[in-house]
Amino acid sequence: MQLLKQIKRLFSRDEPHGQEQRDEPHVQEQTLTSPPSLEEIRKEIARLEEAVRMEKIAQQQRPKRTQEDVERIIRRDFSLERFDFIVSTLNAYESGEGQEATRVRLAILKLANGDWFKVASYVELAIRDYREVLGPAEYPGYVENLKERLRLGQWKVPEDKERLTKKSDRDQYDEWLQK
Repeated sequence: MQLLKQIKRLFSRDEPHGQEQRDEPHVQEQTLTSPPSLEEIRKEIARLEEAVRMEKIAQQQRPKRTQEDVERIIRRDFSLERFDFIVSTLNAYESGEGQEATRVRLAILKLANGDWFKVASYVELAIRDYREVLGPAEYPGYVENLKERLRLGQWKVPEDKERLTKKSDRDQYDEWLQK
């Protein structure tokens, strides 16, 4: 619903673009504005699509993971002498509580793919916006499909294709975790 209201506000010709309509008629500004340009519309649609995408990702089934999973993956993917370094670097990400912080740390480890230099970069990225690591780590197919759809200007995807992509993403994540 919120998305629909934002789009309606963007395209409304009754009120100036970017300004709220006032209740009192004598206070209303008599400024005439031109409709938004095609480029402004495209940017706004892309921004709103990204917001919807992030909301969908947030609503998807999240696997339950623990700190023991994080430590097991560190031992599996990194040398023993790097263990303390990796743990302390991952602990720099404190934005989430409990399960969410663990989920983000696992996403960082997955994206780093055994390269201890990349761990710090992904931690910094997660601190700025944790979704930037969760999406590509847990839902890489979904994220890539979305980027491609946005590039081609295709806003809708068949529901069955989206469902298959999500299942494939969950399967690849579980396979990575259980290696």
